[in-house]
Amino acid sequence: MGANTRETIDVNGAIGSGKEVSIRLESTQPIVAERPIYFNFKGRNGGHNSTGATGASTLWYFAEGFTGDGFQEYLTLQNPGGTRANVTIEYQYRNGGGMTQIVSVVARETIDVNAVVGGGKEVSITVTSDTPIIAERPVYF
Repeated sequence: MGANTRETIDVNGAIGSGKEVSIRLESTQPIVAERPIYFNFKGRNGGHNSTGATGASTLWYFAEGFTGDGFQEYLTLQNPGGTRANVTIEYQYRNGGGMTQIVSVVARETIDVNAVVGGGKEVSITVTSDTPIIAERPVYF
């Protein structure tokens, strides 16, 4: 990339459709990367955007989430390292209580939060890992 320019990569065009994918970008100069997604979810057109993480961590917090009617929440995990990551996901509910889920991540994993905690939950998430990973919480509504 040239100085003071921008670049758009059509991921579907680059790797094909119907694939779950994580991306790692490296640059010799500081850059800003973002991941916009445009979708038609249950007949509704929409989109969301996320700025790329600046690095992996063993601890991630997501303060807000909702699994009510018309909402679909996911937790996406990327393991950029060469060893298996043992990940603990703690779900905390608005009025108290919660649950813990243990997953093993080799490269990437998508967790369907609605399926794990059930519908109609206001839920926050804490993710801890024994090796640095990247975590993101997309929500479709």
